[in-house]
Amino acid sequence: MASRVDPGANKKVAKLTAVVSVTNTFGAIAEEYLQRIEDEGAAAPTVMKNRWLLVDLARPELGARPIETATAACKSAASSASLPPRISDRSFAST
Repeated sequence: MASRVDPGANKKVAKLTAVVSVTNTFGAIAEEYLQRIEDEGAAAPTVMKNRWLLVDLARPELGARPIETATAACKSAASSASLPPRISDRSFAST
């Protein structure tokens, strides 16, 4: 008995899967998130800090990685970057 699997349908699924995996990278999703918070009217410092965390710190290590492969190792790589001190930790000279 012949298999009832449509080879054309299999090719379409494979093609769509490849497209989705290319567009669902950490970097692409980070850019979408940054655009969304800007469009929703987030404060400029919030946008700047998120951009710094996602683009400057995380993207070099994780940017091209498909989001499906995100693991605890990815999270630790992103969090191992040194963060700036909080404003309350900074000392300001009084004038």
